[in-house]
Amino acid sequence: MIKYLFAYRLVFLSMLILPLALRAQNTWDLEACIQYAMDNNLQIKQKRLQSEAADLDVKQNLWGFAPSLEASSGLNMTWAGNTNKRNLTNNYSVNTQVPLFAGFQQWHQYNKSKIDKDISRLQSEIMEKNIALNIMGFYLNILYSKEMLLVAQEQFALSEMQIERTQQLVEAGNLPQGSLLEIESQAATEATNVINAQNQ
Repeated sequence: MIKYLFAYRLVFLSMLILPLALRAQNTWDLEACIQYAMDNNLQIKQKRLQSEAADLDVKQNLWGFAPSLEASSGLNMTWAGNTNKRNLTNNYSVNTQVPLFAGFQQWHQYNKSKIDKDISRLQSEIMEKNIALNIMGFYLNILYSKEMLLVAQEQFALSEMQIERTQQLVEAGNLPQGSLLEIESQAATEATNVINAQNQ
């Protein structure tokens, strides 16, 4: 029984850990990076909420043209001393209010809220595009750094091959020792370039 319990726990844990391990191996392309930023950036979420609030302001100002209607009712019961007389009173009222003319104030407020909504929407789009451009720049910098690392590694490999060739020529007496030292100095510079490219 204990063996089976251990086996079930092991299978359960592996089912939990396996998707996490597979998820960690995913590579991110440019579109995935931009989509992740659009879904999770707090500034973008805030701008979207501001756009929704502006949309609600437009709807609220549109309802400002509608008449207001109020209804109320009341019940009042009084007892008159020792006579056991009751007096019962009901009150009902309905009030409506329609603005006839307020100097186009409501109309201008409605138009202003529509313009504010458009501004908020455009600001949100501009922010999304700016963030996408920033991510593209960072992504391209990463690709550039990787390529620079490959170039530096290839250059270093060529320098090492040139050291071997120059070493053979110096030993044969075809080149002076200074040429070998110059090539070794160049190879050391290339090794430094590889290290610098790895650190970026």
